[in-house]
Amino acid sequence: MKKLMKSLSVLLAVLLAMTLSFSVLAEESTADESAVSTEESVEASTEASAEASTEASKEESKEESKEVSKTEASKADTSKSETSKGETSNSTNNVTVPEESDFPWARVITLIVIVVLIIVAIILAKTKTALGEKIAKFFKEYWSEIKKVSWSSPKDTLKATAVVLVFVIAAALAIGLLDLLFTWGVKELAELFN
Repeated sequence: MKKLMKSLSVLLAVLLAMTLSFSVLAEESTADESAVSTEESVEASTEASAEASTEASKEESKEESKEVSKTEASKADTSKSETSKGETSNSTNNVTVPEESDFPWARVITLIVIVVLIIVAIILAKTKTALGEKIAKFFKEYWSEIKKVSWSSPKDTLKATAVVLVFVIAAALAIGLLDLLFTWGVKELAELFN
């Protein structure tokens, strides 16, 4: 009995730790994917703005070179290329790039604390202190309540599942028919008053 209690409590602790760690890992992968897509969109927008500004500066320099003499046109080209470079650098400076330090430390710390608390509870349950005896008593009462549960047979479970599915389908059909009826009625009333 005691071995079963110990193995059950260890199994419960391991399952809890695994569940929490999987949830942390799932959130990390989602955050990484969104950071990668954000970085790709930032790169694409900076490249597009750089191309647009260089094309605009080329067109403006062609127009001015026709109107102004060659010396003045060369001065204008150099000044415009400097401003287009400045605009490109400004557009890249205004873009916010997500930091790599967005690691969910709070969740990892919570996971570690829960695992440590479970281990401490198991160790205390084995000791002869007052707290250890209370923890052991809790696990004994937990096991006695689990023994009292009456589990239905697979045949009964299948029957109950079928009954639930039939009622869910019937309720869905009834709600769908009522929705169609009310939609038709509202359309008829709208046409009547128009």
